[in-house]
Amino acid sequence: ACYACRQRKSQCKVEPEQPLACMMCRSHGSTCVFPPSRPKAQKRRYRRQCNGPGDVEISQLQTIGVEQASVVPHSDTGHGIAINVQSDSSADGQLSLEAAAEASSNQRLIGPVLASDDQHLSKLMEDKGVTGTATTRTVFSSRHGSNLSAPIVFTPARRRPVGLHSRSEPAQETLDIIKKLVEPWEDDLLKLYVAKAEICCPLLSKKQLHHLLDTRDGNAPPALLACLLAHSLTFWSSSQWLSSRRPPDQRFIWNLANEALFLEMRVSPKLSTIAAVLLNVGGRPTSMVFNNSGQLGFAISVAYTLGLNRDPTEWDIPPHEKEARMNLWRGLLLYDRWQSLAHGSPPHIQTTYFDVPTIEPSTQLTQHTVESNARSIYEHLLTLTENVLSPHLCEINRLATVGDKSFSSNDQRHDSTSRLQEWMDSSTGVSRSVIIRGTDLSTPGAANLRLAFLIIQFLDRRLNMGPGHEASGQSGHYQPALRAAEDVVFFLQELGEDELQGYWMPTMGFALLMVMTFLIRSVLDTDPAQRELNQPLGFAQTMMECLREHRKRGNWDIADLCLGYYDQALQKI
Repeated sequence: ACYACRQRKSQCKVEPEQPLACMMCRSHGSTCVFPPSRPKAQKRRYRRQCNGPGDVEISQLQTIGVEQASVVPHSDTGHGIAINVQSDSSADGQLSLEAAAEASSNQRLIGPVLASDDQHLSKLMEDKGVTGTATTRTVFSSRHGSNLSAPIVFTPARRRPVGLHSRSEPAQETLDIIKKLVEPWEDDLLKLYVAKAEICCPLLSKKQLHHLLDTRDGNAPPALLACLLAHSLTFWSSSQWLSSRRPPDQRFIWNLANEALFLEMRVSPKLSTIAAVLLNVGGRPTSMVFNNSGQLGFAISVAYTLGLNRDPTEWDIPPHEKEARMNLWRGLLLYDRWQSLAHGSPPHIQTTYFDVPTIEPSTQLTQHTVESNARSIYEHLLTLTENVLSPHLCEINRLATVGDKSFSSNDQRHDSTSRLQEWMDSSTGVSRSVIIRGTDLSTPGAANLRLAFLIIQFLDRRLNMGPGHEASGQSGHYQPALRAAEDVVFFLQELGEDELQGYWMPTMGFALLMVMTFLIRSVLDTDPAQRELNQPLGFAQTMMECLREHRKRGNWDIADLCLGYYDQALQKI
């Protein structure tokens, strides 16, 4: 019986259709929590055998796997821990790190100091012939050619609060409501997400996508599927079949998806939760800036705990899991950098804290398919973010200390400009035409990459001006910054309906606000008698007209921020 029925002294009955709560708790509206199941007699006997510190037996595994670990707390007088481990092998014989949906524990990365001691202890016990239950799993003992010699070791960690039913998914009921609202179009929305969003910013492995698209057994992670369905509603009008039908209320579905995500974050976070956070943070329209920052910080902390910041290319795990882990980390890196620029907060991820390989754009493409071109666009977006934007963020968010002569030095700004030019020179293929000439914008993700490049180009020239500037044109850095803002305005004029309905990072709305703020300030710094002939005023008016037209014609929510801040103010000016 659950705790509430025990207190009421009533019969506790659970229906198979609603296993999350008993009939009495549903009728009373109370929380239904069942006590943890009692261990079997065999486990209790093993626990009594582990009362002393010397009774714990550990064996070292050479490869790591999914382990459903059941941790039995030790007694007050003892120091032992009894762990029941089961391994789940993949089809090719490799062992996986991913926890199954019904597993009660995650694989947590332990610190390098403890990992080194654990590896040495396990080797000593193995030499002495001591065998027993494994509590840690080593996936890689060292990195060749690096000074990081500590092994990479994982250990089980409880994922759910004590007392919560291990077979319950807290977000499942909320997902069922969302699926009921989009029931006729669920398959179409999933395919629309793959065609519009996943191809431009891959967060899932091909195996995960195949599982989401081809199975209807209810085993998909609830929070992930909820956020994915809400995310795909943004592209409703781009589908010829869906656009002729009335769409469901996206804001209501987003609220339900947020509820499902928050429940999973609180109760049972896992790898799929990180993907759900990225879908939520990257979802449009943006309405909760503060919550998005908090969610991203939570996801990055969980990613560090699960070891996503470590390079898995040489780990003995399935290839699809390596792909999923690296995709998630690169997605975190991408949104962390751009949210830092948009919101003015320091980035969470430090360059020295991860060794996941940075994607380098391919110099040769065997086939120029839509998928390969979109992959090239994404690779260039990643390298632009990490090689150019990240150093800018370090300069912007760095706090000067007493005697620090290197802060905001001209050498650093020169290096930033050189990095941008080197990145432009290294661009290849269709991405080069997108970056240099602004053509081929029909390629998935190309318009987003072009705007990202123009924004960073403007940021680089704006930083060269220093904290203040004058619109008189006497400063040698003012005109280059104004030309960069003009490039952004011209780009907005060239956008067509297909580009407006494509993939956009929501932080681009904040980036456009940065450009508009610069133009408005330049207008106000000019003599009022000369404003009719002032270039910044003309650029600002043209940019605002483009944003109004894009919002009206293409339902482009990226324009909302600029329109909300400066539409009426510019008319008064």
